[in-house]
Amino acid sequence: MAVLFRPSVPIDHRYWIPVMRDVLNPFDMRFYPDCGDPRDITYLIAWKLIPGDSTGWPSLKAVLALGAGINQFTDHPDFPKNAALIRMIEPGLSQGMIEYVTSWVLRFHRKHDQMKTLSDG
Repeated sequence: MAVLFRPSVPIDHRYWIPVMRDVLNPFDMRFYPDCGDPRDITYLIAWKLIPGDSTGWPSLKAVLALGAGINQFTDHPDFPKNAALIRMIEPGLSQGMIEYVTSWVLRFHRKHDQMKTLSDG
């Protein structure tokens, strides 16, 4: 029984590997692209599906969504038929989304893009 962690952007696995292996012990943690035998993967932790996910993991039991939403999975026509979808609910994630949206509203309200264009001028 192996868990495959596949983030949406390249990250430095040196920091993630020890923590995830410690927290998710006794699972066999794998970190994309070092997947090993695809038949061993029973859980996928990911932001979204990529081509091959629907058939690439024949033993897949569940997909754990890394993001706040799950539309990228529920709207995907090739979501693995036998896998459950697990949505992350965590207060820090909600707070992060509030901060993200607020920063973009302020960016447009304060015309940061126009200011940058003028300053690059």
